[in-house]
Amino acid sequence: MVSVIIPTYNDSRKIKDIVKTLKQVKDILEIIIVDDGSSEEHKQIFRSIKGVKLITHKINQGKSFAMKSGVLASEGDLTMFIDADLSNLTPSYAQALLSPVKEKKYDMTISLRGGGGSEQIVKKLHLYFAQALSGERVLHKFWITNNMDIFHSKGYCIESEINKRFLGKLRVAFVDLPNLKHDLKVNKFGIKGLVGDFRMLVKVIKHIGVKEFIRQSKIISKIPVLKVSSTK
Repeated sequence: MVSVIIPTYNDSRKIKDIVKTLKQVKDILEIIIVDDGSSEEHKQIFRSIKGVKLITHKINQGKSFAMKSGVLASEGDLTMFIDADLSNLTPSYAQALLSPVKEKKYDMTISLRGGGGSEQIVKKLHLYFAQALSGERVLHKFWITNNMDIFHSKGYCIESEINKRFLGKLRVAFVDLPNLKHDLKVNKFGIKGLVGDFRMLVKVIKHIGVKEFIRQSKIISKIPVLKVSSTK
């Protein structure tokens, strides 16, 4: 029923744990890892993971293209996107993210991460636009296949492009996952990474434009937040 797509580039540190967690979720039909041109040391780890569908790009083409490759190879009627650098993902978190769409209560869910310093800052300052840039989301595959041009966006602009296309059109909900976190570039690369994080945000806003940034922020501020009772 659910196809999980994990795009990754030179990031294999946590992917085995992520796959192990996802395999415990009964509604997940397949797990697709899209290696977007990683180095050989990471490729070896990806190849060692059993029970997944592995797609390998010869050269790095960006997150958006990796997600597209995963969608085209998927068989489930629901699509779940998961980032490869997550910590504290649990089966109940994954189930909580997909159940509202499976049960047709919502058309798309987006994870509301809460386990890292950056996520806490975003929530406390009500930076609504940034909240909805999470890489973890679930939606019906037909919404994607009928809007494949969303993948024309470059790399990490893909989440804002999905939001541009569907916010205000679909029934969308956040799923509050209080311990979930991901690695920011600043955590991986120090000051160089901090500059990279800032440039990425500026690039995303520039990509969609100020008017769309304001529109999304207003809609996101009113999106319902679903709570998760268990973290196991």
